[in-house]
Amino acid sequence: MTITSTAAPAGWEVRDSALVRVFEPKTFPELLATVERVERIAEAANHHPDIEIRWRPPVRTPADDPAVKLPAVLSLTFRCNTHTLGSVTEADAALAASIETALVPAG
Repeated sequence: MTITSTAAPAGWEVRDSALVRVFEPKTFPELLATVERVERIAEAANHHPDIEIRWRPPVRTPADDPAVKLPAVLSLTFRCNTHTLGSVTEADAALAASIETALVPAG
């Protein structure tokens, strides 16, 4: 069964035949811990998302104090689809819903 945008889990969107979610952790260690949590979920389900890790330098404005260090912009993009079918299936929706639980920092 193919999933429509109305059936996408909260926080996810259907884009290019995949469920897509962008998450912006505050720190690099938080980013890596999130990837580790998703790895455990994906291994247990034997269904794995595409994961893109991005680190971008901060963008300064003229009003920014140059003496103040601005944090980098970090993001994780998760894409869930069933590659063999070229579409989003119920397994992808279930994986996306499980990944959503991993985006809340453990603690």
